[in-house]
Amino acid sequence: MKLKQIYTFNLVKRFCIYVLLLTFEIGLFILMMKEIKFKENLNLDYLFAQFSQIKYFSLYYIPLFLFVLNNLNILDNYLVFTKYTNIKDWWKEKIKKLMAETLIYISIFASPIIIAVMVNGKKLILSNLKASIFIIIYFLIVFMLFCVVGVIYLITSFTFKKQYIGFAISFLVGSLDFLLSLFKYYNFAMTTSGMLADFILSFRFPLKKFLFLQFIYVGYFIMFFILLNFISCTILEKSDLYRGDIKLER
Repeated sequence: MKLKQIYTFNLVKRFCIYVLLLTFEIGLFILMMKEIKFKENLNLDYLFAQFSQIKYFSLYYIPLFLFVLNNLNILDNYLVFTKYTNIKDWWKEKIKKLMAETLIYISIFASPIIIAVMVNGKKLILSNLKASIFIIIYFLIVFMLFCVVGVIYLITSFTFKKQYIGFAISFLVGSLDFLLSLFKYYNFAMTTSGMLADFILSFRFPLKKFLFLQFIYVGYFIMFFILLNFISCTILEKSDLYRGDIKLER
């Protein structure tokens, strides 16, 4: 398949995935609006929690995101990767594309949430510093969460030379907190989406404790991302770009 055909196919696929994502969130938005219709006051964390349940991330948001990442396979095409003299340069380009795809995905993910905040502005207390920090950190954590899952997908697909194995492993990591919660291991369900849920709960704490915890949550995902990149670079150092190590099977 020519590069132009691959690009066109990926573009159509991305559009369909984004429509599915937006449709799901619009459905959540409608259900939430019906539920809070007669409430006079509304907590900000409650609103965000409606869109951020662990089961939603595990069974819907993360799988859709992984399908989006299939678009990065265009960099595995021989006509593309042969222009790179260093495999690390090829990997850096993949990470850049990953972050760009994540930003687009997060923008669509965030749209119904932002609209919900605006529509319910009179019921919410949005003028204080705590609320502003909460909203900013929330989307930063979501961004880092998807980047972490994305790096796991990219490096495992590369290592095992099969995309479906990369999908399965990254899906398992993204769903781990949901699986642990099913078996009542709530104290251990804090790797990805469980950490996000824990962050949302922290909004109820006093300001000082809330601010302190933000450094922990953000720091956790940043360190997780850095560690994965370090491991990825170590694996890549042992690979030969022109030997065919990055030719993947679907």
